[in-house]
This record gives sequence, C-alpha cells and structure tokens, in this order.
Amino acid sequence: MNNITDTSFTQYQLGSNITLPSRRKIRSSTASDLQFKTEFNTVDRNISPVIDLSRFSSVLVHNNINNGGLSNNKFFITYYGDGYSQNANVTISAPQESGGIQAAAQAVYNSNTGRLEIIVTNEGSGYTGNVTATIDRSGGATANATVLVANEINGLEGNAEARYITRKVTLASGFESEDLRIYFDAKIPSGTSIKVYCKVAPIANENFDSEIWRQLELSSSGVLSETDFSEYVYKTPNDTVLPSGDRFKVFAVKLALYSNDTTKVPEVRDLRVIALDE
Repeated sequence: MNNITDTSFTQYQLGSNITLPSRRKIRSSTASDLQFKTEFNTVDRNISPVIDLSRFSSVLVHNNINNGGLSNNKFFITYYGDGYSQNANVTISAPQESGGIQAAAQAVYNSNTGRLEIIVTNEGSGYTGNVTATIDRSGGATANATVLVANEINGLEGNAEARYITRKVTLASGFESEDLRIYFDAKIPSGTSIKVYCKVAPIANENFDSEIWRQLELSSSGVLSETDFSEYVYKTPNDTVLPSGDRFKVFAVKLALYSNDTTKVPEVRDLRVIALDE
C-alpha cells in the first residue's frame, strides 16, 4: 500500500458515502491522520448553524477482497515426508488469469518440531482455478512431503476473500437436470472481475460435499460500466455440467469477486439460476 497524504479536503454531503481513489491508512497513534473541516454560512449575523461534536462521527470501511493471491493459511501439508533436516523449495502452478503473478513459497524446516512449514514469500495473483504445489527433497530427505492448496475448485475454503455461495438447492423429483445457466446484474469496475462456479452431485452420489466446484464461462454481457448495472449470463463450457453427461438433482452456485485495489469492488444483484434438462 502506498503512503498517500491528501493535499486538500474533499467536499461531501453529510450522511453520504465517499469512495476514495486509493486505499488510505489511519494510524491510531496519530490523531491528525483524519481531519474534518466545516464551513458555516448564514444570511443573518444573529443566527448560526450548530454542530453537536459529541455526536460527530465517521464510519471507515475496508473491503475484504483480493486479486486471487495465495496466503500461508491456504497451504496444508498432508504428509511431512521423511528425512527432512533443512528448508526445501516449493513449486507452485501458474495462475489461470492473463496478467496474473506467479506465487512463491518455501518449506521452512522447524528444528523444534522436526517438520516443514509453508511460508509464502509472494502471494501472486490471478489464481481462480485449481492450484497445485510440490515440495522437493533436500538435506537427505528420502520421501517427498506433500501439500494441498485450498482454491476455488477443491472442496476446501477457497483463496478468494470475497465470495457468495447459494444454499444447496434440491430439485423436485422428475426435474433432474443436466445443465445450468446463471444470470445476474453487475457493475464491474476496471481492475475487478467476477468468476462463477457451480457444484452438483450426480444422482448416484449422495455425498454433495465431496464434489468439486466447476467454473462456468461468460456467455453474454451488456455494456461494461462502473456506474450502471448490466446483465451477465454464464454457461457451462460444453452445455453440460458433468463431463459424463449425467443428470443431477442437487446443486449450488458460487460467485468469487476479485480486485487489484480494495477501493474498487464489483457489485452484484438479481442472481438467477436455471436448471436445464436438455
């Protein structure tokens, strides 16, 4: 985050929201970091506006959103290997999004526990799909440690900080389907994006939670606008959710929201989902 100091005051109406052009930081130890200036006007020198300072306040908002990076808590070592006695290199798969930044991490050897710990040195960006990582052998290790990375595809909590997941929907008997269409209205400012996923359980599989999320692709959209809502339609890549073409009875939909600037966020409304039996 850049350290930016405003050189002038921003005029606004009381009770309204202010969207800052970039992220700001207010230090709790420095009262002068946030200043207000009020100008009083009157047409009668005997009458003046009054402000009750005891009720004067402001609400500062931070948007919990990222750009598809990977943090330490998204890496889970599933097997600690055998014979590790020093740090090891970690290789992470490339980001899915064009312009994404490659993440980097190291497996740090903890001499107290005799185990490796994953430390991310660069969170990267653009990881919107499946992510894999491998730990090499070092210092006489005889068996590789293995690691699982939480992402928006596998069943673990994904790496997007802003997401919306619908409740699990169960179709009525006789309405089992093969495909889904997702509709919603959105405002998507420059530098932000929305990814859409669905999870379904084949009729023969009653364990819905064990299924992976499947990413949908944009089918059509209106005019991109930072101020007005436009309709977006998402579809499955092959007009069927499951590669086998099997039908499903239970599904859920997930929207993951991304931004390279926490002051700019996508907005979504009027989400609609249609289950199709083609």
